[in-house]
Amino acid sequence: MNNVYYERIYYRRPILLSIISILHMLAGLGVIIGGAAVILLGAIPDFIDASFEAGVLVTGAIMIVGGLIIFGIGLALFSGKTWGWWFATIMTVVMLIFSVYSFEILPIIFGLIVLLYLTSRNTRGWFKNKSQGI
Repeated sequence: MNNVYYERIYYRRPILLSIISILHMLAGLGVIIGGAAVILLGAIPDFIDASFEAGVLVTGAIMIVGGLIIFGIGLALFSGKTWGWWFATIMTVVMLIFSVYSFEILPIIFGLIVLLYLTSRNTRGWFKNKSQGI
């Protein structure tokens, strides 16, 4: 049996990875919409004080850029881009460090589960095969 064929069959996109990536994309869209709402509300006269107007516009722009990054990471995870896996893994480790520092139990448990899942054989194998074009 051809090894390339075997690896193509064995490493399919893990279903939980699909769910995680779709949730990333939805979160990114939510942050983009929130940033646009902040900018639109900041542009309405008499809605906020004039001294805060520039800060509100900058905050909205930062939210839109952050939302685009989050959406891009979700898209990269869904399509099997290796850089998306690295970014998600590094951000999960950073989240774990901050959760341990602040001693928040739920984020620690969630972060450990996500980290174990991202480093599992099937998930890593799928990203490896996608990066090799198999």
